[in-house]
Amino acid sequence: MIDLTLEPPGTGPGRAAPTASYRVAGVSVRCDRPIAALTPFERPAAPAPPVSAPAAPTLGPIPEAVSERFRAPAWLGGRWRPVACSAGPEGYRLEVDGVGRFALSPDGRSGRTAWLDPSATEDELEEAVLGPVLILALALHGVWCLHASAVLATNARGAVAFLGASGHGKSTLALALAEAGPSRWRHLADDVLPVAGSEAGAVVRPWFPQLKLGPERQPAAAEPEELPLRAVYLLGGPGGPQGGRSHLSEPSRRDATLALVRHTVASRLFSPALLARHLEACGALAAGVRVRGVAYPWTGRLADGLTELLAADLEAA
Repeated sequence: MIDLTLEPPGTGPGRAAPTASYRVAGVSVRCDRPIAALTPFERPAAPAPPVSAPAAPTLGPIPEAVSERFRAPAWLGGRWRPVACSAGPEGYRLEVDGVGRFALSPDGRSGRTAWLDPSATEDELEEAVLGPVLILALALHGVWCLHASAVLATNARGAVAFLGASGHGKSTLALALAEAGPSRWRHLADDVLPVAGSEAGAVVRPWFPQLKLGPERQPAAAEPEELPLRAVYLLGGPGGPQGGRSHLSEPSRRDATLALVRHTVASRLFSPALLARHLEACGALAAGVRVRGVAYPWTGRLADGLTELLAADLEAA
Protein backbone atom coordinates (compact mmCIF):
# COMPACT_ATOMS: atom_id res chain seq x y z
CA MET A 1 0.00 0.00 0.00
CA ILE A 2 1.18 3.51 -0.86
CA ASP A 3 -0.61 6.52 0.66
CA LEU A 4 0.03 9.79 -1.20
CA THR A 5 -1.00 13.21 0.11
CA LEU A 6 -1.02 15.81 -2.65
CA GLU A 7 -2.26 18.73 -0.56
CA PRO A 8 0.70 20.50 1.10
CA PRO A 9 0.40 21.27 4.81
CA GLY A 10 -1.60 24.41 5.50
CA THR A 11 -3.35 24.51 2.12
CA GLY A 12 -6.57 23.15 0.71
CA PRO A 13 -9.14 21.29 2.77
CA GLY A 14 -6.51 19.17 4.50
CA ARG A 15 -8.29 15.87 4.01
CA ALA A 16 -7.32 13.30 6.61
CA ALA A 17 -8.53 10.23 4.69
CA PRO A 18 -7.82 9.06 1.10
CA THR A 19 -10.59 9.85 -1.38
CA ALA A 20 -9.28 7.92 -4.41
CA SER A 21 -7.86 4.41 -4.69
CA TYR A 22 -5.97 2.81 -7.56
CA ARG A 23 -3.97 -0.28 -8.49
CA VAL A 24 -0.65 0.79 -9.99
CA ALA A 25 2.11 -1.68 -10.90
CA GLY A 26 0.61 -4.31 -8.60
CA VAL A 27 0.50 -1.98 -5.59
CA SER A 28 -2.55 -0.30 -4.05
CA VAL A 29 -2.17 3.49 -4.20
CA ARG A 30 -4.46 5.79 -2.21
CA CYS A 31 -4.56 9.56 -2.67
CA ASP A 32 -6.22 12.41 -0.84
CA ARG A 33 -7.76 13.53 -4.15
CA PRO A 34 -8.26 11.99 -7.59
CA ILE A 35 -5.46 11.92 -10.19
CA ALA A 36 -6.83 12.12 -13.73
CA ALA A 37 -4.02 10.09 -15.32
CA LEU A 38 -4.81 7.16 -13.00
CA THR A 39 -8.50 6.99 -13.89
CA PRO A 40 -8.15 3.73 -15.91
CA PHE A 41 -6.64 2.03 -12.86
CA GLU A 42 -9.16 3.23 -10.29
CA ARG A 43 -10.35 0.57 -7.86
CA PRO A 44 -12.72 0.71 -4.87
CA ALA A 45 -10.98 1.82 -1.70
CA ALA A 46 -10.25 -0.92 0.82
CA PRO A 47 -12.55 -0.88 3.87
CA ALA A 48 -11.28 1.06 6.85
CA PRO A 49 -9.45 -1.08 9.43
CA PRO A 50 -11.12 -1.80 12.79
CA VAL A 51 -10.61 0.82 15.46
CA SER A 52 -8.55 -1.65 17.50
CA ALA A 53 -6.09 -2.22 14.62
CA PRO A 54 -2.66 -0.60 14.90
CA ALA A 55 -2.48 2.76 13.21
CA ALA A 56 -0.65 2.93 9.87
CA PRO A 57 2.84 4.40 10.14
CA THR A 58 2.92 8.14 9.59
CA LEU A 59 5.56 10.14 7.81
CA GLY A 60 7.65 12.27 10.12
CA PRO A 61 8.92 15.77 9.38
CA ILE A 62 11.29 16.29 6.50
CA PRO A 63 14.81 16.18 7.94
CA GLU A 64 17.10 19.11 7.41
CA ALA A 65 20.21 17.01 8.09
CA VAL A 66 20.56 14.07 5.71
CA SER A 67 23.31 11.57 5.01
CA GLU A 68 23.22 11.32 1.22
CA ARG A 69 22.24 13.57 -1.68
CA PHE A 70 21.62 12.71 -5.33
CA ARG A 71 20.62 14.66 -8.41
CA ALA A 72 19.01 13.66 -11.71
CA PRO A 73 17.00 15.34 -14.47
CA ALA A 74 13.31 14.54 -15.03
CA TRP A 75 11.11 15.38 -18.01
CA LEU A 76 8.15 17.25 -16.51
CA GLY A 77 5.84 19.83 -17.98
CA GLY A 78 7.48 19.66 -21.40
CA ARG A 79 11.05 20.31 -20.24
CA TRP A 80 13.91 18.76 -18.31
CA ARG A 81 13.96 19.80 -14.66
CA PRO A 82 16.59 19.15 -12.00
CA VAL A 83 15.46 16.80 -9.24
CA ALA A 84 17.42 16.76 -5.97
CA CYS A 85 16.97 13.76 -3.71
CA SER A 86 18.13 13.40 -0.11
CA ALA A 87 18.11 10.10 1.78
CA GLY A 88 18.35 9.79 5.55
CA PRO A 89 16.95 7.82 8.47
CA GLU A 90 13.56 9.58 8.13
CA GLY A 91 13.23 8.62 4.46
CA TYR A 92 13.61 10.46 1.16
CA ARG A 93 13.11 14.11 0.31
CA LEU A 94 12.73 15.13 -3.35
CA GLU A 95 12.88 18.68 -4.65
CA VAL A 96 11.55 19.12 -8.20
CA ASP A 97 12.54 22.43 -9.77
CA GLY A 98 9.53 24.66 -10.33
CA VAL A 99 7.09 22.16 -8.81
CA GLY A 100 7.76 21.60 -5.12
CA ARG A 101 9.19 19.41 -2.38
CA PHE A 102 8.02 15.88 -1.61
CA ALA A 103 8.78 13.34 1.10
CA LEU A 104 8.69 9.54 1.20
CA SER A 105 8.89 7.28 4.23
CA PRO A 106 11.84 4.83 4.32
CA ASP A 107 9.64 1.91 3.22
CA GLY A 108 7.86 3.88 0.48
CA ARG A 109 4.45 3.40 2.08
CA SER A 110 3.74 7.08 2.76
CA GLY A 111 4.38 10.12 0.60
CA ARG A 112 3.32 13.72 0.77
CA THR A 113 3.71 17.10 -0.84
CA ALA A 114 5.63 19.18 1.68
CA TRP A 115 5.60 22.45 -0.31
CA LEU A 116 4.18 23.43 -3.68
CA ASP A 117 5.70 26.13 -5.87
CA PRO A 118 3.02 28.82 -6.41
CA SER A 119 3.79 28.78 -10.14
CA ALA A 120 3.28 25.02 -10.47
CA THR A 121 0.26 23.85 -12.45
CA GLU A 122 -1.98 20.93 -11.52
CA ASP A 123 -0.56 18.93 -14.45
CA GLU A 124 3.01 19.56 -13.28
CA LEU A 125 2.13 18.41 -9.76
CA GLU A 126 0.57 15.19 -11.07
CA GLU A 127 3.54 14.52 -13.36
CA ALA A 128 5.94 14.95 -10.45
CA VAL A 129 3.90 12.63 -8.24
CA LEU A 130 3.51 9.99 -10.97
CA GLY A 131 7.15 10.40 -12.00
CA PRO A 132 10.00 10.52 -9.46
CA VAL A 133 7.80 10.27 -6.33
CA LEU A 134 5.74 7.21 -7.29
CA ILE A 135 8.57 5.50 -9.19
CA LEU A 136 10.86 5.81 -6.17
CA ALA A 137 8.09 4.51 -3.88
CA LEU A 138 7.58 1.50 -6.17
CA ALA A 139 11.32 0.78 -6.13
CA LEU A 140 11.18 0.66 -2.34
CA HIS A 141 8.45 -1.98 -2.83
CA GLY A 142 10.73 -4.02 -5.13
CA VAL A 143 9.08 -2.87 -8.36
CA TRP A 144 11.51 -1.38 -10.88
CA CYS A 145 10.31 0.87 -13.71
CA LEU A 146 12.15 0.35 -16.99
CA HIS A 147 12.28 3.05 -19.63
CA ALA A 148 10.84 0.69 -22.22
CA SER A 149 7.99 -0.04 -24.57
CA ALA A 150 6.30 -3.42 -24.50
CA VAL A 151 3.87 -5.71 -26.28
CA LEU A 152 1.97 -8.79 -25.24
CA ALA A 153 3.10 -11.66 -27.48
CA THR A 154 0.18 -14.03 -27.68
CA ASN A 155 2.29 -16.87 -29.11
CA ALA A 156 4.61 -16.65 -26.09
CA ARG A 157 1.79 -16.01 -23.59
CA GLY A 158 3.71 -13.16 -22.01
CA ALA A 159 5.21 -9.71 -22.38
CA VAL A 160 8.12 -8.61 -24.55
CA ALA A 161 10.04 -5.44 -23.62
CA PHE A 162 12.06 -3.19 -25.94
CA LEU A 163 14.89 -1.15 -24.42
CA GLY A 164 17.15 1.35 -26.14
CA ALA A 165 18.43 4.89 -26.18
CA SER A 166 16.12 7.74 -27.14
CA GLY A 167 15.49 7.69 -30.86
CA HIS A 168 16.12 3.96 -31.28
CA GLY A 169 12.45 3.33 -31.98
CA LYS A 170 11.11 1.66 -28.82
CA SER A 171 7.64 3.16 -28.97
CA THR A 172 7.51 3.06 -32.76
CA LEU A 173 8.41 -0.63 -32.85
CA ALA A 174 5.83 -1.62 -30.23
CA LEU A 175 3.07 0.32 -32.02
CA ALA A 176 4.11 -1.02 -35.42
CA LEU A 177 4.02 -4.61 -34.19
CA ALA A 178 0.57 -4.14 -32.64
CA GLU A 179 -0.77 -2.57 -35.83
CA ALA A 180 0.86 -5.10 -38.17
CA GLY A 181 -0.25 -8.22 -36.28
CA PRO A 182 -3.01 -7.48 -33.75
CA SER A 183 -3.74 -11.20 -33.37
CA ARG A 184 -0.11 -11.85 -32.37
CA TRP A 185 0.97 -8.62 -30.61
CA ARG A 186 -0.96 -6.27 -28.33
CA HIS A 187 0.41 -2.93 -27.16
CA LEU A 188 1.21 -2.84 -23.42
CA ALA A 189 3.51 0.09 -22.66
CA ASP A 190 4.75 3.13 -24.50
CA ASP A 191 7.37 4.63 -22.18
CA VAL A 192 7.47 3.12 -18.67
CA LEU A 193 7.24 -0.62 -17.85
CA PRO A 194 7.20 -1.79 -14.20
CA VAL A 195 8.89 -5.17 -13.60
CA ALA A 196 9.29 -7.28 -10.49
CA GLY A 197 10.47 -10.69 -9.39
CA SER A 198 8.11 -13.47 -8.37
CA GLU A 199 8.30 -17.13 -7.38
CA ALA A 200 7.53 -18.04 -10.98
CA GLY A 201 10.14 -15.66 -12.41
CA ALA A 202 10.20 -12.09 -13.71
CA VAL A 203 6.85 -10.41 -14.34
CA VAL A 204 5.68 -7.12 -15.80
CA ARG A 205 2.96 -5.09 -14.10
CA PRO A 206 1.62 -3.00 -16.94
CA TRP A 207 -0.98 -1.04 -14.98
CA PHE A 208 1.03 2.18 -15.02
CA PRO A 209 0.03 5.47 -16.68
CA GLN A 210 1.82 6.21 -19.93
CA LEU A 211 1.93 9.99 -19.62
CA LYS A 212 2.37 10.50 -23.37
CA LEU A 213 -1.13 9.04 -23.83
CA GLY A 214 -4.47 10.24 -22.51
CA PRO A 215 -6.44 8.18 -19.94
CA GLU A 216 -8.73 6.77 -22.64
CA ARG A 217 -5.72 5.46 -24.63
CA GLN A 218 -3.88 3.60 -21.87
CA PRO A 219 -2.95 0.32 -23.63
CA ALA A 220 -2.64 -1.91 -20.56
CA ALA A 221 -5.88 -0.97 -18.78
CA ALA A 222 -7.74 -3.95 -20.30
CA GLU A 223 -4.89 -6.44 -19.76
CA PRO A 224 -4.13 -8.61 -16.69
CA GLU A 225 -2.49 -6.84 -13.78
CA GLU A 226 0.55 -9.12 -13.99
CA LEU A 227 2.11 -10.97 -16.94
CA PRO A 228 5.24 -13.12 -17.27
CA LEU A 229 8.18 -11.36 -18.92
CA ARG A 230 9.27 -13.64 -21.76
CA ALA A 231 12.01 -11.59 -23.41
CA VAL A 232 13.88 -8.30 -23.41
CA TYR A 233 15.18 -6.92 -26.71
CA LEU A 234 17.91 -4.28 -26.66
CA LEU A 235 17.45 -2.10 -29.72
CA GLY A 236 20.51 -1.08 -31.65
CA GLY A 237 22.42 -4.35 -31.10
CA PRO A 238 26.18 -4.55 -31.73
CA GLY A 239 27.35 -4.47 -35.34
CA GLY A 240 24.28 -2.86 -36.92
CA PRO A 241 22.09 -4.53 -39.54
CA GLN A 242 24.05 -7.05 -41.59
CA GLY A 243 23.42 -6.40 -45.26
CA GLY A 244 20.40 -4.31 -44.37
CA ARG A 245 18.65 -7.28 -42.76
CA SER A 246 17.38 -7.53 -39.18
CA HIS A 247 19.39 -9.80 -36.92
CA LEU A 248 19.67 -10.81 -33.27
CA SER A 249 22.68 -11.13 -31.00
CA GLU A 250 23.16 -12.53 -27.51
CA PRO A 251 24.82 -10.12 -25.07
CA SER A 252 26.82 -11.40 -22.14
CA ARG A 253 25.00 -11.59 -18.82
CA ARG A 254 27.11 -8.68 -17.59
CA ASP A 255 26.15 -6.51 -20.59
CA ALA A 256 22.50 -7.50 -20.23
CA THR A 257 22.57 -6.58 -16.53
CA LEU A 258 24.18 -3.21 -17.22
CA ALA A 259 21.63 -2.46 -19.94
CA LEU A 260 18.80 -3.08 -17.49
CA VAL A 261 20.51 -0.87 -14.91
CA ARG A 262 20.99 1.95 -17.44
CA HIS A 263 17.39 1.82 -18.58
CA THR A 264 15.78 1.92 -15.13
CA VAL A 265 13.84 5.14 -14.57
CA ALA A 266 15.00 7.39 -11.70
CA SER A 267 17.81 5.03 -10.61
CA ARG A 268 20.06 8.07 -10.06
CA LEU A 269 17.82 8.94 -7.12
CA PHE A 270 18.37 5.61 -5.36
CA SER A 271 20.36 5.49 -2.14
CA PRO A 272 23.37 3.12 -2.05
CA ALA A 273 21.32 0.48 -0.22
CA LEU A 274 18.54 0.70 -2.81
CA LEU A 275 21.09 0.65 -5.64
CA ALA A 276 22.48 -2.62 -4.27
CA ARG A 277 18.99 -4.15 -4.29
CA HIS A 278 18.44 -2.81 -7.80
CA LEU A 279 21.69 -4.29 -9.14
CA GLU A 280 20.83 -7.66 -7.63
CA ALA A 281 17.35 -7.53 -9.21
CA CYS A 282 18.77 -6.63 -12.64
CA GLY A 283 21.28 -9.49 -12.39
CA ALA A 284 18.48 -11.94 -11.58
CA LEU A 285 16.40 -10.59 -14.45
CA ALA A 286 19.29 -10.94 -16.92
CA ALA A 287 19.87 -14.51 -15.74
CA GLY A 288 16.24 -15.60 -15.85
CA VAL A 289 14.83 -13.88 -18.94
CA ARG A 290 15.76 -14.20 -22.60
CA VAL A 291 17.77 -11.06 -23.49
CA ARG A 292 18.73 -10.35 -27.09
CA GLY A 293 20.23 -7.46 -28.97
CA VAL A 294 18.26 -6.62 -32.08
CA ALA A 295 19.47 -4.54 -35.01
CA TYR A 296 17.11 -3.62 -37.81
CA PRO A 297 17.00 -1.08 -40.61
CA TRP A 298 14.43 1.64 -39.98
CA THR A 299 12.93 3.57 -42.88
CA GLY A 300 9.79 4.81 -41.21
CA ARG A 301 8.02 1.46 -41.37
CA LEU A 302 8.43 -1.99 -39.88
CA ALA A 303 11.43 -3.75 -41.40
CA ASP A 304 10.63 -6.74 -43.61
CA GLY A 305 10.91 -9.98 -41.67
CA LEU A 306 11.31 -8.38 -38.24
CA THR A 307 7.98 -9.66 -36.94
CA GLU A 308 8.81 -13.20 -38.06
CA LEU A 309 12.32 -12.94 -36.59
CA LEU A 310 11.00 -11.96 -33.14
CA ALA A 311 8.22 -14.55 -33.23
CA ALA A 312 10.65 -17.34 -34.14
CA ASP A 313 13.04 -16.29 -31.38
CA LEU A 314 10.24 -16.38 -28.81
CA GLU A 315 9.07 -19.79 -29.98
CA ALA A 316 12.63 -21.09 -29.59
CA ALA A 317 12.84 -19.86 -25.99
